[in-house]
Amino acid sequence: MASPPTVSYGLITLSGTVTSYLPLTTAWSAPTECSTLYYENLAGGQLYINAPDYANVVVGASTCIPPAVSTWWYNTASSVAPTVYLLGGYSFLCPLAYTTVVNIPEQSATAIGCCPS
Repeated sequence: MASPPTVSYGLITLSGTVTSYLPLTTAWSAPTECSTLYYENLAGGQLYINAPDYANVVVGASTCIPPAVSTWWYNTASSVAPTVYLLGGYSFLCPLAYTTVVNIPEQSATAIGCCPS
């Protein structure tokens, strides 16, 4: 298992759970073939394009997302390892060469969608 990417913000501990922020500060240069790669979740009837788990589902697939996204996608906090990884930081903005396409503020978090410009 690869070690998590370097954290650029301090750790936050609340009720025994550690939150670690993963940096996404520069544009990710995905291989050209990533623009056409997708797979279908037959059980759920959904298509996934550049999904964090694409390379785990499709044998030999290119890595189309930054390593920090995979770490975030697969993180699981437990009583043995109570660390949660989140993308971005305290005030997350899309990296250079990306455009914010959705911004959904909630009470405890904000979801932001970034697409290549």
